[in-house]
Amino acid sequence: MRRLTVIAIAVLAGLGIVACGDNSDEKSSAAGGSDYKIVFIPGVTGDDFFHTIWLGAQEEAKALGVSIEQQAPPKYEPASQIPIVNAAIAKRPDAIIVAATDADALQAPLEQAAGRGIKVVTFDTTTTDPSFAVTHVSSNIVAAGRKVATELVRLTNGNGKVMYIDHAPGVGFARQLRSGFEDVIDGERGMELLPIQYFDLEPQKANTITRTTITRHPDLAGAFVGVGFGSQGAIPALEAAGKLDDVQTVGFDAFVQNIKALHSGKLGAVVSVAARQYGVETVSAAVDSLNGKPVPSTIEPKVCVLTASNVDDPSNEPCLYSGAPQ
Repeated sequence: MRRLTVIAIAVLAGLGIVACGDNSDEKSSAAGGSDYKIVFIPGVTGDDFFHTIWLGAQEEAKALGVSIEQQAPPKYEPASQIPIVNAAIAKRPDAIIVAATDADALQAPLEQAAGRGIKVVTFDTTTTDPSFAVTHVSSNIVAAGRKVATELVRLTNGNGKVMYIDHAPGVGFARQLRSGFEDVIDGERGMELLPIQYFDLEPQKANTITRTTITRHPDLAGAFVGVGFGSQGAIPALEAAGKLDDVQTVGFDAFVQNIKALHSGKLGAVVSVAARQYGVETVSAAVDSLNGKPVPSTIEPKVCVLTASNVDDPSNEPCLYSGAPQ
């Protein structure tokens, strides 16, 4: 029964049959008497990062008395996301909050939304030219990439070959994270960065990449095991090869499974962002813009470096994610 309930919740969340807000006096006063309707479009469903942002968005929508619904694609790719964006535009909401899965492919659809008077707020990832958007909510991802690299330098003592499992081509977030990472590694004479490989947010691909890499480079010293679910593919591959003690690992995103791996010593560090704050800030920015208030062009939630010794520190709590319904 509990499994059926969880599945039902996941389906409803993916389809976006979720809303916040009511007809109370609080709503009228908070939103200036306007029944604003917002559509929230993450990069993919079933992902702890996007789920945690959605929780923050729901909380802020309730506090401001506006309606919000989620429409989540089943796979992180523009082919899955663009039809959802187009359907949202056709419904003519007051605002769309979206994580663009491809900087070029989402440019025209989101420009079209803005051209129809819909307030567009991007988060996590945006388009090549985001000038149409109210704001972009994202942590400083270049700085986050530097933190990932700094942790690998610390864990490897600045020596050896390093594997980097990347997000996906065409994603601005991925380029920024890698840029910050390379800034640090390029300055380390004792470290060699192996060719970048993409796992497209699929753990099995991360597993295959890791198995192939350690076969070709048995002296591998460190690995960035990717964002989100990447570690769930890379770590089993290292374990199966008996390399987990030899290869120092850093992940990105405080997914529930990543924090378990951190506690057990299977991950040396996790760099993460204040995901729930993303949700709060996106809704707040959308409503402020609808109410004619000024909104900064970018909003940057905090970044945390989590280790086994500091993960339970209250100051790092904002960077921990909630588990997504599967």
